[in-house]
Amino acid sequence: MLDCIPKDIGVLLKKIPFKKVETPSDDARITWSAMRYGDVVYTHVRHSYALWAIAELKVYDRITLGKADQGFVDQYGNYFDRETSAKIAFKAKQIPESKEILFSEDIWHNDGSSKF
Repeated sequence: MLDCIPKDIGVLLKKIPFKKVETPSDDARITWSAMRYGDVVYTHVRHSYALWAIAELKVYDRITLGKADQGFVDQYGNYFDRETSAKIAFKAKQIPESKEILFSEDIWHNDGSSKF
């Protein structure tokens, strides 16, 4: 295992059902990075950590991993793509300026603590 990957990477991986929501709530905040596979969402602090944990736990094979949607989950467990998540994070003051797409590095440090 690489040194940059937390040793307990699988511990933070959570599996939640995919909930299709067209419009985020007014008080929405980004709470987790997320990988969506059909009707299942896996969350973690970083997208790469979720991929590593999923691969390590042998949840999906590498071919399937390449077909995942990457996005984020709000405090209600609603999944949003990177573009919508960027708008949510800016409105919630989780990032200092508006962005086209959101990356987990924009919001969290490597240990999962918030930057803002």
